[in-house]
Amino acid sequence: AGETLGLADAGDAVTVRDNLFVSTTGWEACWWIGAGHGTTPLAAGVSIANNTCAAAITRHAAIVVGNPEGDDPAIRLDDLQLEANLITGLGDGDLNLLATYAPAAWRVDGNVYAPAGGFRLVDDRVPSLDAWRELGGVDAESRVCEVPVSALEGAVDETLAACLGEAGATRR
Repeated sequence: AGETLGLADAGDAVTVRDNLFVSTTGWEACWWIGAGHGTTPLAAGVSIANNTCAAAITRHAAIVVGNPEGDDPAIRLDDLQLEANLITGLGDGDLNLLATYAPAAWRVDGNVYAPAGGFRLVDDRVPSLDAWRELGGVDAESRVCEVPVSALEGAVDETLAACLGEAGATRR
């Protein structure tokens, strides 16, 4: 995975901000948030904000919340922020976001998703951002647009600038 996130103990907050994750060979996920605990409630949350993922997804999704390979912890992470992230480079059938559960206090918005990617919440897989909004109740201000990976390394082209401006994200 590009970045696998967990909490060292119940009081540690995790923030991943202002990063560019690029892979020409791909990853199983750019960010895999598998935080939780068997017995102790988590006092802090996870924030993934203002990052860029430009990669083919070889296994799960650009953003993974929970454990798609087995059981989630008894006490799951409920404080999750996924905001102003840019996902590009996905192929047909790849997922922008996969969540094995809906965190109680998740804030997911202002993201720019790859048009080729779908979404999954628990066992429901949907192909579009509109269907994802209805299913997950999130991403009201997010957008879907094609962002050329080449634009991430040089000047921002007009398409990227327009899409980011509408969604409120910034490129890193």
